[in-house]
Amino acid sequence: MMETYYDDISRLSLESSADEPPNLVIPGCVIVDGQNGHGTYFNDNGELLVSTVGIAKKTNKFICIETVRSRYCGSVGDYVIGRVVEVLQKRWKVDVNARLNAILLLSSVNLPGGELRRKSEEDEQWMRENLVEGDLISAEVMSVYADGSLSLQLRDIHRKLNQGVLVSVPSFLIKKRKVHLHHFPCKITVSFGINGNIWIAPTDEEKDCSSSGFMDIIQSLTYDTHDNIARFRNCCCLLAENKVMLFEKSLWLAYEYSLAYKVGTRVMASILFPEDRKGMAIQLGKLIHQLVEQKRLEKNYCVIGLSGGSMPDIMAEALQAVNCDFKHVWFIFCDERHVPFSSDESNYGQYQRKVIAPIPAIQTANFLPIDPDLNLDDCATDYENRLREIFQNQLEKSGAQFPQIDCLLLGIGPDGHICSLFPDHAALKETNRWVVPVGDSPKPPPRRVTLTLPVINNASQIVFVTCGASKADIVERIINRKDPFLPAVMVKPTTGRILFLFDKEASSKLPKLSKSEITECRSLSSTKP
Repeated sequence: MMETYYDDISRLSLESSADEPPNLVIPGCVIVDGQNGHGTYFNDNGELLVSTVGIAKKTNKFICIETVRSRYCGSVGDYVIGRVVEVLQKRWKVDVNARLNAILLLSSVNLPGGELRRKSEEDEQWMRENLVEGDLISAEVMSVYADGSLSLQLRDIHRKLNQGVLVSVPSFLIKKRKVHLHHFPCKITVSFGINGNIWIAPTDEEKDCSSSGFMDIIQSLTYDTHDNIARFRNCCCLLAENKVMLFEKSLWLAYEYSLAYKVGTRVMASILFPEDRKGMAIQLGKLIHQLVEQKRLEKNYCVIGLSGGSMPDIMAEALQAVNCDFKHVWFIFCDERHVPFSSDESNYGQYQRKVIAPIPAIQTANFLPIDPDLNLDDCATDYENRLREIFQNQLEKSGAQFPQIDCLLLGIGPDGHICSLFPDHAALKETNRWVVPVGDSPKPPPRRVTLTLPVINNASQIVFVTCGASKADIVERIINRKDPFLPAVMVKPTTGRILFLFDKEASSKLPKLSKSEITECRSLSSTKP
């Protein structure tokens, strides 16, 4: 490995001058003079070597490497905000945006009421009553282990976080300060975690919780509070996007500039947890009945998008109990397999047998199936043209590029796919067409047609219907971790709303906080003055 020598390391300081470039180093660089600090080590020859990519800085005689990666590298005394990911014996594992999960020992936690005493077996049994998977906490780094993992403590102002909004930014954008908890004049408190997590909450809630430790305090918030939280959140995202350092002054200036603009109200995700498939069918039936009646009064017709998988069975049970006029209802297909209708793989074939045949109120004329006799490319083009005929008047009035379908009923695959849009598939990148052919589906049958993401995101309402223990892992990745590479997470309505229907088994791995966060997200986004 080529070695770079710094003959005058003493010139380095914590603050580089404007005309003096920072000393960027890579693993293997040799430091001539100094004691080993974070990111450095002595080799067998007694030379001080660099172990990571970063900027070499000198504090007293110690040479430390300030990493340039977005992953957080902790130091003792850092104020961090993290999420509990696992409850173990006498400890919690906490995700603090570092390479390794941090450890929070039971002995390092003040119990409810502020007690600081020797922990008993009874305290260990009640660990899950205080902190469970998904809970957010603010904590202080107590020590750094040899492998780089952190040990945390909850003392004094550090606690479980209840009502607010979490924003994650690259950790290098958080300026290290003596005080990380700031109360702004607009009655909003912002906590800057050195690890890149920022917590935005009402000031009153922060004061109430300062001595409550682990209590879940959820209170009604005014529209002004919702508005201010949204402004601070948007300002944090905008500053981070433009690589501007985040601290109290930069955030307050951004907030003041934002006052010239109105915060738009937008209904985001709602979530319901029916006990089982029967309860899910009841909820879905109520939703469809309400939707059909509402659209009949508004425009005298309704368009509902259907998926395959387990959806035909659930819809068959749901529609049995729906007592409304389906004469002006169009059922279109979010995706369809390019197979004959007689095949068990055909979505339309499933609906023919399970919905049309047993329910007299629903006729074949209510459905818009594909033409499987055409080749795959022509089939997709033909289906798009027929959809354009349905939405012709709507498009002429709005001048929009994509239709606004009243409701899409979507399932979620074990890999996070929706319709026939699979992870990393080229069809996800389509931005102009309504319907595209998929000739290489990773799930059989390989030949399909599907709606595109722009059409899905332009829908008025999107309902994810998911049930069964086999979907628990992917539901957790979508709701809790919000994995950006999953097609289901890419569903971001432009003006519509999302509703998740998860049965008990599908939601079994969702942390308690994730459920309350989604409810809070809906409340923050949908409240109107």
